[in-house]
Amino acid sequence: MSTSDSAGGPGAPSSVRQGTAPAPNDPSPQAQGTAPASSAHSGAPHGEAREPLGSAREAAPPGSAHESPSGSTHRAAASGARGRGRGGKGGRRRPSRLRALARDGWIPDQHGAWPMTVLPIVIGAALGGPTWEHLVLGFAWTTAFACFNAVEHWVKSPKRRRSAIIRAVVASGAVTAASGGAYLAFRPALAWWAVGFVPLVGVALWEVRAGRERSILARLATIAASSLMLPVAFSVSASGGFPGSVPARVWVAAGVLGAQFAGTVPTVRSMVRGRGDRRWVIGSVLFHALCTAAAVGLAAAGLISAWAVPVWVAMTVRAWAMPAWSERRARPLAPKTIGPLEFVWVGLLAVTLVLP
Repeated sequence: MSTSDSAGGPGAPSSVRQGTAPAPNDPSPQAQGTAPASSAHSGAPHGEAREPLGSAREAAPPGSAHESPSGSTHRAAASGARGRGRGGKGGRRRPSRLRALARDGWIPDQHGAWPMTVLPIVIGAALGGPTWEHLVLGFAWTTAFACFNAVEHWVKSPKRRRSAIIRAVVASGAVTAASGGAYLAFRPALAWWAVGFVPLVGVALWEVRAGRERSILARLATIAASSLMLPVAFSVSASGGFPGSVPARVWVAAGVLGAQFAGTVPTVRSMVRGRGDRRWVIGSVLFHALCTAAAVGLAAAGLISAWAVPVWVAMTVRAWAMPAWSERRARPLAPKTIGPLEFVWVGLLAVTLVLP
């Protein structure tokens, strides 16, 4: 006999079939709104007890607090269910404010975007001599970076999500056009740098449009565009923004900084997405070893400080040690652990680039 037959079938009392409350003093199982033990377990796999049909709990509307003689138990359960539905204890947590802003395209959702935005301008200003114009340039560049991030987010998101992201695209685009346009009117020589930026941004957006926003080509294009801001910031101090005034030492500093940014791509991937794949580890170590050898030659030529060499040696060791540490763990290292460590390395290298 099935559960439905025992608790709500044609042979059951009318009070059970209709789900009405039984008489208080009727001791029979049917009068208490429950089926006998044998019928409650029949049809349930491995003796699993099922809630009988026609019980007072099932007769209550969904989400309501059913009143039993004790009353409080069901009210507390219903209240707890409502609390969990609002993201309370035991339920799904609401996203944090920063995570919500990143989801809607207002801020980058990757930790590495922040040093790529700030450090090139800071190093270029330090090499050329800081002026008030670097504040204007930094603001315009930050809003342009935010606009690129919003556009990238909009392109790769499904259509149902784009309406929430378009506001970030419009807002950051308007601020970028206003601040950048005003500064270009003041320093028209800066327009020459578009020769380098436009192809790089185009390649990055093409990769995003093709669904390859995490490809090596896309990453290298954004890294090159970010590193190019170092000579731009220097040119503001030296010649009002004209590219021809940038000396070789500044171009080398931009290349060294870009190499550090590029080296983080295989290193981080070997700890997260490519964890356990030795090819990423070997490629990362070889890349850092070549950069170390190049740093030795550049330091001997006087193009960078000799202090950059031990930093590259340490980063080469870290390219092997950190993935090995991640593999020994039960779970891979979290980005919130990897990110701050990478900030330390790029910060140390940035200091050596401004040393004589």
